[in-house]
Amino acid sequence: MGARCVPIGIGSDAGGSLRFPAAFCGVYSFKPTQTRFSSKGMGVMSKIDFQLFNHFPAAFGAFGKSVPDLITQTKVLADPDIHEIDCLTTPAPWNEQLFADVKQNPSKIRIGILEESPHLPVSAAVKRAIAETEAACRRLGYETVKFKFAAEDWDLMRDIFMCVAANELNKGTLKELSDSGEKMMPNLKTFRMLLNSNFITRRFLDFAIGTLMNNPRGVKALRKCRIMPELEYATLVKKRYNLCHKMASQWKEAGITALISPTYPHCAFKSKNADVLSTLAEYTPFWNITGFPVGVMQVTKVKEDEQ
Repeated sequence: MGARCVPIGIGSDAGGSLRFPAAFCGVYSFKPTQTRFSSKGMGVMSKIDFQLFNHFPAAFGAFGKSVPDLITQTKVLADPDIHEIDCLTTPAPWNEQLFADVKQNPSKIRIGILEESPHLPVSAAVKRAIAETEAACRRLGYETVKFKFAAEDWDLMRDIFMCVAANELNKGTLKELSDSGEKMMPNLKTFRMLLNSNFITRRFLDFAIGTLMNNPRGVKALRKCRIMPELEYATLVKKRYNLCHKMASQWKEAGITALISPTYPHCAFKSKNADVLSTLAEYTPFWNITGFPVGVMQVTKVKEDEQ
C-alpha cells in the first residue's frame, strides 16, 4: 500500500499488527472494537485454522491511503445484515447521524492527549507529532485535555499482554511457524528459546540482564516470558477484565470521547535493528486489552535533527 500497488487492504490486530505496518509505511489503518467485524474465514496460524483464545481475540480491520478509504471500508464491514453471513457477529451498522454530529459539533467533543508512558519515553519526532496533532484538533474546535494512566496500570497492562502472548503463542503457533519453513525473526527465536528454557538458564539470564547489563526492564520481561500454571493464568485473565472496567471508568471520569497517543516510541527502523527495536510495543497493548477501537493516521515526517 505504501508503494501504491493496491488501493486498500485488510488485516487483523491482536497487539498492533494493523497499526505498526501503517505507522511505518505511511498509510492509515483502523482496528475496530473486538468482535465488531466478522472474522469468519480469517486465516490463523494453527493446524485447525481457528483462533482458540477468545479472551483476547484478534480484531479484523482495514488499511487505506486516507481516512475516507477507512470510512468506506468500515461501512462495508459494518454491513447491517452481516449476521446473516456470520451468526456470531452482532449487527452494529455504521451510524451516519453520529458521524455527522461529530464533524458538525466539534466543541462538544473532548479529546484526551496521552503524551508518553512513564516507562518508555518517545523520540523527539513522536513528541512533536503528538503536539502538532493536539494543535490541529484545537484549530478544528475540539477540546483537548492531558490524560495519563497510573504507572501501576502501565505495569499491569504490560504484564497481562506479555503473559498472554507467551502462553498462547507457545500452544503451537511458534512451532507451526517454524515447521512451515518460514524464516523466524531473531527476536521470535529468542522468545521461543526463553519460553522453553530451564531453571538454570533463566537464573543465568536474570543475572546477566539485571546485574551485568543493568537492564531492569529486560529482567521484568524475562520473568513474565514463561509458561504459567493454569490457575495463575486464569487469575491473570480475570485481572484483564477488571482492568477493562477500570480503564473505561477512568475514560468516563475524564469526560473524553477519544484518546490520542503514540503508536510506537519512534519512527520506522531499518530491518537490521529489528531484533532490538521491534520489541518496544509499549503503546499498543492498551487497545487490545480493553478491546477499544483505534486507528493510525499520518501526521508528519521525521526531521534530520530528530534522528
